[in-house]
Amino acid sequence: MKKLSKPTVSDFNSLEKTKNNSKFLQISEKFQVKQTAQFFISESPKLGTLADYVKLNGPLNEITIRSIMNQLLEAADFLQRNQLAHLCFDIENIFVETSSSTNDNNNSDAIVVKVSPFGLVQHECKFCCEEKCETKASDDTIYTTDYCKHIRDLSLSLLTIMLGLLRGQKRKEALITASEVASDEYRRETEALANELMLKAFCGNVEYSVDSASGAHWPLPRLPSIGQRVSRVTEYGRFIYEINGKAIFEYTNGTNLVQGICEVLKISDKQKVRLYKPIKPCPLPTSSEELVKKHEIFEKEFDSIKKLDSTAICLYHMICNDVEAFLSHTPAWILRSPFALPRIVGVIMHNGDVHLTFGDTVDNSIEIAEAKITT
Repeated sequence: MKKLSKPTVSDFNSLEKTKNNSKFLQISEKFQVKQTAQFFISESPKLGTLADYVKLNGPLNEITIRSIMNQLLEAADFLQRNQLAHLCFDIENIFVETSSSTNDNNNSDAIVVKVSPFGLVQHECKFCCEEKCETKASDDTIYTTDYCKHIRDLSLSLLTIMLGLLRGQKRKEALITASEVASDEYRRETEALANELMLKAFCGNVEYSVDSASGAHWPLPRLPSIGQRVSRVTEYGRFIYEINGKAIFEYTNGTNLVQGICEVLKISDKQKVRLYKPIKPCPLPTSSEELVKKHEIFEKEFDSIKKLDSTAICLYHMICNDVEAFLSHTPAWILRSPFALPRIVGVIMHNGDVHLTFGDTVDNSIEIAEAKITT
């Protein structure tokens, strides 16, 4: 990926479509969509890439990081609405256009960032299209909690950028001392934003609300009121919301066979989580097939007075393939991402505390610097 070295503008109409694929935008003409000027860089920025800026001016505080992320979220929303994917949505392809004060990290308006148009491709997906598809009324697989692949990839990119900014060039040393993360009165906004991006990237379109009075509570998903179950099938398992409020995750541990069943059900003011073994390992069913047959007696049971989020359980398992580890009361667990987040390892605690842990892989060893968000 080459950095911009001269003024460059683009034309969405120059995209050439074929039946099987989409070609890259020709970077030569002017944008035909009016709003694009506020999202995409059109001339060589003096302050360089976001990565360069952080190296010179980091570590950035959380207020500044959230300001940057909000700008990137607006750009991502624009891409989603226009059914555009961005193959290079990273800090090396995002540029700092202006910075009113490079010495004052507390000024959240100090940095204005814009995205390079290089790497844009058009896509057509029923999940992210604004027009409603008539087949949705009769096909429950359309009602999955899934975004299209392009939106999930974009969310994963945003999550990577956010964690990368939190890590920063000098931030590791800063976070080991008295952490600004723990004292920042707006830290729940950062926690909520990270949760939202993770849910979009790994679990799909799940609306939820964060309990601002008690940040330790996991957010509970609000299920679509469609009168039928909602199912999502991935290579890691099948995740099902039943009409009666029970959530079921038939997980494969990355194999082609169902290795176990995790059920989350609400009883009184608690959510009980039960782990079952299948009667025999079987191939992962499709979204419309019956539930995998399991033994009547569960192997393990957990309950929580807190709002233990079944989506978070699914998220954790999809990342590290270890439901039982997440449900145990050990304080924290390293998330080993099958999506290969570069140089980033995250940790989430069972009780809702969030640990953002960043590691460098050197000779198969991980050097860890932990940023703990406490409650």
